[in-house]
Amino acid sequence: KGEAGEHNVTLKVKPNTSTDERNATIKLNSGNNEELLYVTQKQKDALIINSSSYSLPATGGTIDIDIQSNISYSYQIDDKSESWIHHLSTKALESSTLSFSIDENNELTNREGTIIITGGEYSEKITVYQESAIPSIIVSEQNIAVGAKGETITIEVKGNVSATPRIPNNI
Repeated sequence: KGEAGEHNVTLKVKPNTSTDERNATIKLNSGNNEELLYVTQKQKDALIINSSSYSLPATGGTIDIDIQSNISYSYQIDDKSESWIHHLSTKALESSTLSFSIDENNELTNREGTIIITGGEYSEKITVYQESAIPSIIVSEQNIAVGAKGETITIEVKGNVSATPRIPNNI
């Protein structure tokens, strides 16, 4: 309330801790006169991901990182993982999904990679864990018949581990 004349009205607005913009209408009345004041308060910036780690089998696969954001963001795959983690696509509106392809791990050790999503002063780190390959040896033929006179045979051997043939003394 105030007398006729020029006055200042001070409003104290609490911080907006929500990720949504908010609006208010303030009515100033004087007799039969009404003036509307519209106040808009910006939202709190947010960058939210659905999971901060993913575990995959040695055969690889695809991970989808769901992102909720009201700020611009980017991603970065760490240098040591760029050879086996590949960005596939982005599907974007308010919520978006970043998809990454994870190559097959033919090594006999587990591996770990990092993707960092950054938006302004916010960042989220995602760690990708992948199992090692299962040690295996494959031979082209398992049962070979050799005539009584003897002969030379060739067997193709493939594997992801080193192999040393052991031939019995009687052959």
